[in-house]
Amino acid sequence: MAVIVSGDEETKEQSKPESEGTDTPQDMVKKFKEQIGELRKDQFERVKIIASLQLDSDRKTYVEYLFETGVKNFKELQKAVENASYTSDMPLPENKNVTGAIAVIYENTLFLSEIAARIFKVVREVMKEHPEFFDTLKWAIQFCQKSESLIEESDMHILNIAAKELNVLPSDSSYQNPFDGWQEQIFRDQPKYRYKDFKEEQQQKDEL
Repeated sequence: MAVIVSGDEETKEQSKPESEGTDTPQDMVKKFKEQIGELRKDQFERVKIIASLQLDSDRKTYVEYLFETGVKNFKELQKAVENASYTSDMPLPENKNVTGAIAVIYENTLFLSEIAARIFKVVREVMKEHPEFFDTLKWAIQFCQKSESLIEESDMHILNIAAKELNVLPSDSSYQNPFDGWQEQIFRDQPKYRYKDFKEEQQQKDEL
């Protein structure tokens, strides 16, 4: 699966035949959280690779690309859920296309939030250069924060840190990112990547 997805792709949920019956609201939430949980494992490994990029310039280039792509996709996804009159404090809708769009919003928001929380120095630079990203990222984070039933406690923690890093939530003068030093430790411990090699590797995986 691509790192940042647009929501245009059909999910396994969407392609199920109608004869399998209708899930209960509890089943829908359970499957939704399981789907996000599996994706989060892959996301964390990708964030570690970003931290391990050999050159600082490569790291910033890639983070900038991910945020730019994410913001572009969020705008389309926002239209989709708003056209369906869905807000994130509502139960998951039965419409599989809308539920698929919601899942992509959560997937991408959590991935970018993980980057913002753990590779925050780079993200601060990117946001200074691209203040136009703010409104869309704020919408995405708040969209996810409002639906506590769909978010694991650990993921809500990441969202809250990212919200402070992106100035979606105010932080006082004593605020210190709890992941301070994480990026540097991963860089010391992990194999080093070049951006070009990493991109080619991910493209090959996505084509499988």
